[in-house]
Amino acid sequence: MRKLLMVLVALAVVAAGCGGNDSSDSGAGQALADAIRDEILADNDPDSPFGEAEATCVGEEAVNEFGVDGLIELGISEDNPSAGNAFETASPEDRSRLIDVTLTCIDFKQFFVDQLTADANISDEAAQCLGDELGTREFLDPIVEAGLSGDEAAFLDDEALSGIIFGAITTCLSLEELQEIGG
Repeated sequence: MRKLLMVLVALAVVAAGCGGNDSSDSGAGQALADAIRDEILADNDPDSPFGEAEATCVGEEAVNEFGVDGLIELGISEDNPSAGNAFETASPEDRSRLIDVTLTCIDFKQFFVDQLTADANISDEAAQCLGDELGTREFLDPIVEAGLSGDEAAFLDDEALSGIIFGAITTCLSLEELQEIGG
């Protein structure tokens, strides 16, 4: 259980590194996409689901979704490519769009499977089951939102999310595997 919670907290923290349609200057759009990519990659967390391809995708998708002017209105610019402050002041619709950009670029289901099988003695089937149970928008949206807003632990207090975690654990793990994660 502790390892699973650590993976979820790490995911929320990593999501904080994430950061249109109205950009007619492709040079400015590319420069902003590159700045967002560089901001994400500056984290250097070895457990991050963001490699070069994923970070590039987030930068390019953010520019495609919001445009340069839209990102600047949110407070995301070449000089400040982090989505953290922008997410706090964004409308609910723009928050949802920022989450969509992140989820478009990262296969969080596979990330869960890889993280849970890396150091624990969990069967591939159990890890895949956990990935299926935890790889839903109902579960991922609040985690990405917590990471983008800088409130990484907020999702741990959410009863609905706790229920999803408990359900996934009891559905997918044997007693031995549960002890492996918890120990």
